[in-house]
Amino acid sequence: MTFIRTHVVWLWPVGLAVLVLLTQSGALVREVIDWDESTFMLLASDLRDGTLPYVERFDNKPPMLFFIFAGWMSLFGESVQSARFLGDFSMWIVAVTIFFISRRYVDDLAAVSASALYVAIHAVEPGLHTSAALPAMAAVMVALLLLLVYPRKSPAVFCAGILVGIAVLTRSNLAYMAVASGLLIAVLGLIWPGRFGFVRMSPFAYGAGGMVPLAIILGIFANGNALHELWLASVEVAISYSKEWKWGPIIAGVSHVRVWIRTMSEAPYLYVPFTILTVLGIVASLWPQSADKIKKPLRLRQVRMEWALIWVFLISIQWSILNSGSLYGHYWLQFFPLTCLFVAVLIGRLQRWMIWRGLALVIVLIPVMAAMVRVVPTSLQVLTKHGYATEQYDILAASIVLDDMMAPDDRVWALSNHLILHYLNLPTVSRVVAHPSNIVRESITTPLEEAGYIEPDELRRVMESLPEFIVSDASEDLFYFKDRSLIPNYLEENYDLVHATPIITIYRLKEGSAAN
Repeated sequence: MTFIRTHVVWLWPVGLAVLVLLTQSGALVREVIDWDESTFMLLASDLRDGTLPYVERFDNKPPMLFFIFAGWMSLFGESVQSARFLGDFSMWIVAVTIFFISRRYVDDLAAVSASALYVAIHAVEPGLHTSAALPAMAAVMVALLLLLVYPRKSPAVFCAGILVGIAVLTRSNLAYMAVASGLLIAVLGLIWPGRFGFVRMSPFAYGAGGMVPLAIILGIFANGNALHELWLASVEVAISYSKEWKWGPIIAGVSHVRVWIRTMSEAPYLYVPFTILTVLGIVASLWPQSADKIKKPLRLRQVRMEWALIWVFLISIQWSILNSGSLYGHYWLQFFPLTCLFVAVLIGRLQRWMIWRGLALVIVLIPVMAAMVRVVPTSLQVLTKHGYATEQYDILAASIVLDDMMAPDDRVWALSNHLILHYLNLPTVSRVVAHPSNIVRESITTPLEEAGYIEPDELRRVMESLPEFIVSDASEDLFYFKDRSLIPNYLEENYDLVHATPIITIYRLKEGSAAN
């Protein structure tokens, strides 16, 4: 029986992999879900070609993200599908760690229900594209699992530190979590060694592990004579960019709540059950539990320590999101995994009250089924029909048209849909427009200008250089420009429209026009 139970347990991760494929593959018909993903692909391609991030193209994301993308694309190809499946794989890793962490405290059904809920909530944005939060939280959750299961083993704690270091170099706001968890481990390990699991070596192992990814990154950039670019992107621009958001944690929190409520109204079958279960799960986790209700062989003192660590992870991540002052939905992906642990606790503690437990499981089933109904038909088409997704890619088709029109030295300025640069392996007209909107964000351009990375008034320089082709959004709503008439007037004066679809437009420089 033990053999059977052990092998059945490992069937749950397989089931979660199937669920991820069924709920995420349908999104592959959307060529661009979030334009950050296209930027990640551009810098990853540079890295695969031997050019370090920030040297030829700039984006204000930490460097590890581009190394992760480059490594993944080296294995599975430089395509939208490959990039999207990186996010799916990260999601599966998180779902599996939710399951194995949860089953330390509750039964397998409760644990896998929480994991399934985590997967289901990603069936709509912000969970469909590969944002930095997905691989970062995969590293965080595996690190948390190691800390919970092997707190006395320094090699495991060291590995957890490495994973947390990778996460911080992928999503920089997670530095709050790294420091907070490190302080808790130091307190428990140095003041009460062994009593709560961690020993005197634990904080040193954790800290040393955390420094390994940073040391590797510094070594790589030093070898490439690019430490200046690394410092500029990771420190100077990061500090300047953080000052752009002046809301503060309270106003940011209120704004996040408003957006959350709006999202609940737009996707009620997903977000309403998730919200209810999360709130009840947090309440359930705070309810005192007697020693005889603890799942063997755990002890009450050990369980309290482990949940203290989980709370530290959650609170520090939440604080980092609010303290940033930014309002991006994909930030939520950083607390979804931890809140699902509380949902598992809720379902697990209802085991003695079968009616209430059944109701909780039904509430979990609602978003899971809603996600399946929403996307499974499209997912099956994507998974079973070769080319089903790519035949709907307007930017890919436009890249073929543009390639036929271009001369060898022609330049392309992608005001939007800059994935076309990846398809054609083209450079950007400025180092700062690896992400199109960066060129008008003073918090980014000012430190870059001061460092001599770009010229003063880079936008004017690019416009006056009159690139041979301009790629834009078919809606022509370039929201990131304060002066909405600037680009339409510029295009009307200097360019002819040569290709247009409902997604993308291509303009060609008029005959007789010349750069200043």
